[in-house]
Amino acid sequence: MKDVTLQQAALSYANRGWHVFPLQPRSKVPATHYGVKDATTDVDQIQNWWTDNPDYNVGIACGKASNIFVIDEDNKDATDPIYVPKTTLMASTGGGGIAPMYGGPAVPPSVPPAPSMFVLQAGRNLEVHM
Repeated sequence: MKDVTLQQAALSYANRGWHVFPLQPRSKVPATHYGVKDATTDVDQIQNWWTDNPDYNVGIACGKASNIFVIDEDNKDATDPIYVPKTTLMASTGGGGIAPMYGGPAVPPSVPPAPSMFVLQAGRNLEVHM
């Protein structure tokens, strides 16, 4: 498998239409003043951020900005499985869990949250670990 830099990953996500922004290296803390509100698909801005610091982690804005929502399962020892269609993209979380990504700005009402699950929608972000 080819190694992908964090900048290449951010550009790839932006190419999908997902608004990205930098996070402090190996962290969930935004590296910009306005955090998720600074998220963009602008190639020049993304290149500038990761040229300034190639170790920045990648944040993806959830909700309307990227037209995705994420169910963040932060409990790697959870006994109740999440139903995830085979075509769903998956992200692994810093807490050792999984985060299925779905198209659409909001979670459907039929998705009941479990104690270890967080629904990431508008104004929230998913941090992507490489």
